[in-house]
Amino acid sequence: MNSIARYSSATVTPVATTDLLFDSMGRLTSLDHEDGATTMKET
Repeated sequence: MNSIARYSSATVTPVATTDLLFDSMGRLTSLDHEDGATTMKET
């Protein structure tokens, strides 16, 4: 699923916000690296 769509949904849907929270915890480390962008595209 497109992560951009998920971020947009998170602002409206509490459940998506919770899902996003757990996703972010796993992604924060990757975002510090160049390949973090690739990881988000693939997700």
